[in-house]
Formats: sequence, structure tokens, C-alpha cells
Amino acid sequence: GLFLLLSTLALWSFERNRFAGAAVWGALASATRFPGIALMPAFALEAVLQKRSRGAWIAALCACIGTLAYALFCWRAFGDPLAFVHAQIAWRGPLTVRFADWEYMVAILFGTVGPHWWPYQIAIVALSALWWRRRGSLSDAGNFVCGLLLGLAEAALWFTSQWDLLLIVAGGAALVAFRKQLGVATTTYGLLGIAIILAAGFPLSADRIAYSIAPILIALGLMWERLPGVGAIAVAASAAALPLYAIKIAQSVWIP
Repeated sequence: GLFLLLSTLALWSFERNRFAGAAVWGALASATRFPGIALMPAFALEAVLQKRSRGAWIAALCACIGTLAYALFCWRAFGDPLAFVHAQIAWRGPLTVRFADWEYMVAILFGTVGPHWWPYQIAIVALSALWWRRRGSLSDAGNFVCGLLLGLAEAALWFTSQWDLLLIVAGGAALVAFRKQLGVATTTYGLLGIAIILAAGFPLSADRIAYSIAPILIALGLMWERLPGVGAIAVAASAAALPLYAIKIAQSVWIP
């Protein structure tokens, strides 16, 4: 929660040319969680493409101060500046994209695990494409009902498994689709956040990390604004899952 707040404040300040604030919030964000360092190239890229002032470059440089300061602390305390990375490797394995570990998630993309679910997923995709082509001839209420029914059908498949890939794939697609509204820095930071998730090895805690990348949530919100039926499903699914997760975690069961 703290990282989400700090990184959002950094992006908000940068987009409004409040570079001093962006520098402070960016430094604190990168000190809180490692993905905060992605703010540095995001700010730098917008500074180049949009020809921002010197303040933008200062904000970009400051965005990595938190991670560098923590690395210096680890070096002094443990003799290893990357102790926080090596500690993760000890139980997650090497920090590289391991496609075999994502194979399960890819199977979900085609309609949950097992070929016997694929016809249902293909049918949902076909109906979604048909609805998208005919949406102009339907009323707002008709489009809402179609989106709601298709969302319910998709949720029935996705509820049988994890939501990691949904967040990453749908969030990434939404980032690209709404890149003009989001801006260079916000879009770049979101895509780099997804890259960090993919580079972290197998998809353990991928959804938890994705929730802390603000641009993913903003892009999904913009997508659901265009597709209110799907947005209603997302809210309903989250409301249904929240009590279950809360109870399970209170029982020390981390995988509901």
C-alpha cells in the first residue's frame, strides 16, 4: 500500500511538471520496493520524447536513489549490495523468464487448464468478437447486458484457477491501448513493471506485485469504462473474492 501511494504520487507530480515532488516521491518509492526503480527510465524516456526541462532529468535520476541507498546499506551490513536480490533467489530461483513455469498460465489463457475447456473459451471469444462488431447497433442497455453475460461466462472459467495472467495480459493490453491518455511516463512505467514481474521467475505473487503497479489499475479502469458490463463483473468478482481471501489469510492459508 505504501509503495502504491508513493509511486502514484511520483507519477502524478511528474505529469503536472512538479519535478521536485516527483523526485522526492520517486526516491521514496524506489526505497520501498524494487519495482520503483522503473520510474527512472520512465521519467527519462518522457523527458527525451517530450523535450521536458532539466527538472525532469533530475526527477529521473532521483527515482533510483532509494534503491541505491538500500544497496549501500546491504553492502555495509552484509557485505553484499544485492543481498535483497540474492535473498529472493534463495527460494524463488534465478531471476530470469522461465517459460515452463508460465505454461500453466498460458493454458489458462485458452480457457483454464485442460483441452476440454478450450471449446468454451473459443465460443466466448467468438461471441465477444461478434458483439464488438455489432455494438454500434445496440442500445447502451443492450451493450451492458452483452458485456455482463460475456463477463459472467469468462469469470466462470477463470474462477477455476488463478487471475495472474488476466491481470498481466489484460493490463498490458490496456496499457498499450490507452497509451495516449496515460502518457509516456505512466505507460512506460506500467510496461516495465510487467517486465519485472515476468523476469521474477515463476508467477508466484505475480498478482500481488501487479496490484501495486498503479498504471495497470488505471488502464484497466479505462478499459472497463469503455466496457461497463465487464467492469461490473470485475467489481462483483472482487467483492466476492475479498471475504474469502480475508478469511483464508486470517487462517494462515495464503493460497485460497
